[in-house]
Amino acid sequence: MDIKYLIKEKIKNEINNSENIEVGIINKDNIYNFLIEPIYEEYIDVNNKKIMLWTVSKGDFSNEIVYSEKDENFGLAMTSIENEKIFLGIHGNFIETLYEM
Repeated sequence: MDIKYLIKEKIKNEINNSENIEVGIINKDNIYNFLIEPIYEEYIDVNNKKIMLWTVSKGDFSNEIVYSEKDENFGLAMTSIENEKIFLGIHGNFIETLYEM
């Protein structure tokens, strides 16, 4: 099965199973406006190693939610002023990660 499809289904199921979502301006009614088609991109981790992750959202102030195939979970990333993509770490499922933004 296509990994993009699996990621999108995982996110959709978590959203549908959540009673309420309230994170800043993001809520259950508008959350899909902040999601993007998963994009496989290169990031730099805290050890300065290059890793590949799936970007699934673009947030304010260059915050992003990413998906790690290796960990089968979501984490946070950001784009630096120098336009460098930096992976900040795995946080758990999609909703848990959303609340960490």
